Amino acid sequence: TVAFVVAFSFLYLTIYRPYSSTFWLSLRADSVVPTLLYYIFGVGALVLSKSILLTVQKTREPSGIGYIATVICECLLLSALYVFFSRYVVEPHLKVTLSLCLRSLFCVCTVLIIPYTILTLYAANMDMQEKLAAMKAMTASSQISIQYRELKQDFIDFRDNNGVLKLTVDVGSIYVIESQDNYVNIRYTLDEQMQSYMLRCRTRDIDELLKDKGFFRCHRSFTVNLHHVKTFCHSGAHGRLLMDYPKFKEIPVSKTYKPQLMETLPKEKIGR
Repeated sequence: TVAFVVAFSFLYLTIYRPYSSTFWLSLRADSVVPTLLYYIFGVGALVLSKSILLTVQKTREPSGIGYIATVICECLLLSALYVFFSRYVVEPHLKVTLSLCLRSLFCVCTVLIIPYTILTLYAANMDMQEKLAAMKAMTASSQISIQYRELKQDFIDFRDNNGVLKLTVDVGSIYVIESQDNYVNIRYTLDEQMQSYMLRCRTRDIDELLKDKGFFRCHRSFTVNLHHVKTFCHSGAHGRLLMDYPKFKEIPVSKTYKPQLMETLPKEKIGR
């Protein structure tokens, strides 16, 4: 997000420059130093803001109002920073007026809100695709007759931290579960195509759910379905797993789990 904002700001400010009498951001020799300083402080403020958001997100559900309040604070802070640089770095005798403050606030809001809107729409689209994939998986599961369940076809119900059912898939279709902070990324196949579903759930809950179902934690961030392991390459202190799905990424194996994995896997799956 921060990188996109910085890239967009260069484009926007290049267009905005000819229409402003108080604009001084430029890479010309006479203004390159204050421009770089402003960007350093501005990027630092945005990174700090995003870091706070991520920290809060780990302990509670994201709030739309909280996010909007954060964006407003970012706009006010960067606008005040621009006015400060204008008055004390670029033009020491500049008179700070309401017009200057409003123009800087308008410019900063535009630079932030347009990229944020684009990224929000992109994230919403990705979220919708994941939900559709999950609904498709659950629909496919529900269409299987009760007779299959009586034949011990094994399904897993994945629920979020609030206990809400989000995804139901056959155990055999799951390849890898990757832990990412308070989220897990479930990689599974549906109609012979690899799917991905991001679930807000604690790792220990997933470990308990997958207990005695043929899964093995090979790394702090990865749990694999042993039935889909093609080869275990164990050269060196660490190792890596090759899955039986074409072009699937290699899964790292940490030295902590390596000895137990070598004892668990069949010998024919252990390579060099």
